[in-house]
Parts: sequence; C-alpha cells; structure tokens
Amino acid sequence: MQTRPLNQWKRTRMHGFLATGCLVALAVAGLLGGCTGATVSATRGILTANPGAAHFGMVAIGSSATITISLDNTGSGDLDIGSINLAESSDAFTIVQDFTGVIENGGSEAIVVTYAPVEMGENEATLVISSNGVNEKVNVPLVGSGRAGALTVYPEIVDFGPSEASVEKTQTVTVRN
Repeated sequence: MQTRPLNQWKRTRMHGFLATGCLVALAVAGLLGGCTGATVSATRGILTANPGAAHFGMVAIGSSATITISLDNTGSGDLDIGSINLAESSDAFTIVQDFTGVIENGGSEAIVVTYAPVEMGENEATLVISSNGVNEKVNVPLVGSGRAGALTVYPEIVDFGPSEASVEKTQTVTVRN
C-alpha cells in the first residue's frame, strides 16, 4: 500500500465501508482496475441467528417449550443490538431472556424464547432483531402447534382388596393433565 500525506487521500464512509483512494463506487464493487493504493475494509458486524427458524413442535395446552437462539457476529466490526421484539402480538410466544448491547467481532449472545399455547392449533410469530450491522434486521420465524393435554392417572390400578359390603375403604388417585 502506498504511503501519502493524509490530505492527498479521498476518504468516504458509505454503508459501513471505509474506502480510500479511487472512486468509492468502483472500490466497493471490487472493480479497482487501474486504481493504485485503494483499499476497502468492512467496519460493521454481520448478525446471524442460529437457529434461523425456531420450530417448537406440538406442545400441550398448559405446558411450554423453550428454545435458545444464538446471536452471532460474523462481521469484522462490533455489532450493536438495538432491540429484540415480536413482530406480531402473540399470547403463545414470550421472549424470556433478552439481550441489547454490543457483541464483539466473533462473539455471540443468547436469547431465550418460550412457547406456551393457550388454544389448540398452529401458532406463528416473527422474532425481529435490530442492529447496526450490515443486515440491520434479522427475522427469525417462530412456529408451534398447541394440542390438547393428555390425562394421566396414578396409580393406574386401584386395588381395594377383599372387603365386606358395609365397610368403606379409601384410596388416593392422582389425575394430571
């Protein structure tokens, strides 16, 4: 790279890229052809969510399922997470562990979403993560299906043993949904 006095370099910030030297448009497009001494460097993070979609499966009404989503910074600069929200109003999905703040280059943070259906049927929502990254918003689809609960009885067999007609006997039975 050539060394020149600072006043001889043209510096422009454009969408998180710092371009020095020839035309910014040519540098960003990678068409540096006859340009000498031009460099381009990314200065923003890139947000990825893992998993990219959260499938909770079938969950009994009155129960819940939880999924942890990793927010990873795969860019070359720090990533500032501004907000994490549900795009649609939903009684079934809840963000139980949130994160706002800076994720350093190569770093990650976890958020936790819970699905607790309140009625039978399919539920969908979108988790929207906003940042200052190259991809300013990342959408994570959330999908779950509410199903009727199953009754369980304990003990399965109740044995009163031999008894006379006029004698009362008591056994405890637990029923769970």
